[in-house]
Amino acid sequence: MKKVSFFLVMLIIFAGCRSDEIEVYRIAKDVPVSAQASIGLAWILPKGWEEEGPSGMRLATFRYEGTETTVVSLPGRAGGDLANANRWRGQIGLGNIASDEFEKGSEFVSTGVGRVRVIDYTGGSKRLVGGILLIDGQSWFFKLTGTKDDVGSAKSGFLFFLKSLTATA
Repeated sequence: MKKVSFFLVMLIIFAGCRSDEIEVYRIAKDVPVSAQASIGLAWILPKGWEEEGPSGMRLATFRYEGTETTVVSLPGRAGGDLANANRWRGQIGLGNIASDEFEKGSEFVSTGVGRVRVIDYTGGSKRLVGGILLIDGQSWFFKLTGTKDDVGSAKSGFLFFLKSLTATA
């Protein structure tokens, strides 16, 4: 039985080795959904904002006077608005809030692609202003972070940025 098994293994190995040539194949990687979605959304940067470009999950990162603004897009509801707001609250040292408090604390701004929910939280010396947009089955997250004072100075530019959102061809 061992001889038969050995013979079959050797037959398979040699049958697979028909050529000494090495073949190289190039296979295109699938573009992540979030990166595909970034092609369809455009914005205008406020004066003084500096773009750092994409990295990791971030489609874009911007800096302005001690603040950071990030843009991330995920498929579907990405856990939902409340869950994401509570995750952001945790990032600045705040606890979770309930749905009714979340709804009361949300504002909306109109853009060329729909309404963006805007939330604004301060935890200690940190402040976060976030924007959440659902468009074409993608959740877009825009987050401005920094110290309380720096975010206070940058918030009007952040709102300008959100209001400038438009679809691209």
